[in-house]
Amino acid sequence: MLIRGRNNPIERFSISAPHARSTPTITSKCIHFSALAAAAVCLSAGILGCGLTTKPCKGADCGGGGTPPPKYPPRTTPRRAVEYLRAAWENRDSTRADTVYTADYQGTSTDQSDPIPSTLSFAKSDEVRAIGGLQLDPVITTVSLDFHDSTTWITESFPGDPPDWVVVTVPNKPTILVTKSNAADLKVTGTDRFEFKTQPVTAGGQTLWQIVRWTEVHNTP
Repeated sequence: MLIRGRNNPIERFSISAPHARSTPTITSKCIHFSALAAAAVCLSAGILGCGLTTKPCKGADCGGGGTPPPKYPPRTTPRRAVEYLRAAWENRDSTRADTVYTADYQGTSTDQSDPIPSTLSFAKSDEVRAIGGLQLDPVITTVSLDFHDSTTWITESFPGDPPDWVVVTVPNKPTILVTKSNAADLKVTGTDRFEFKTQPVTAGGQTLWQIVRWTEVHNTP
């Protein structure tokens, strides 16, 4: 996600359309990751279904030289649903992200540093394609979301929300770092907190939690 004040031009995420012997790339001077990453990454280029997943290891205990698959926490609590989403972003795994967002998911981001603040909204499909775009960029080597210790996160219910929703607030200025092989690393700051609204879903006798809302308010340029 990226957003900057109306009077401060930015270089937005862009993915060049796939051509023979070419790979989509992503560039940005300032990324503010929440829902806005999605639209900036894939929708700006009109790419559909660009998600990729990590390849599972092969052979017993991955002894065949493959890479062990990344670990994901079970989504048995609201906090773990947020941890699961963080892992999906860090692993750039669009398939996993698709399972943790609800079908009616909506992410919003507001830039309070803009003289005329406006709120942008994004759907599940936007977020999933954004993660796929990060995976496709050959220059990006790692994506790190520093949400701090999950024991510092706040869980509560908000008046007006459905009774089964639980809000998980990640305080203390969460940051995001995108490491690039060309040394043009990107560090995202300026957000006081991320707010995730979660919802339980029961299937096969098991209750799992999903992300139904993700809200970010950006306060500094």
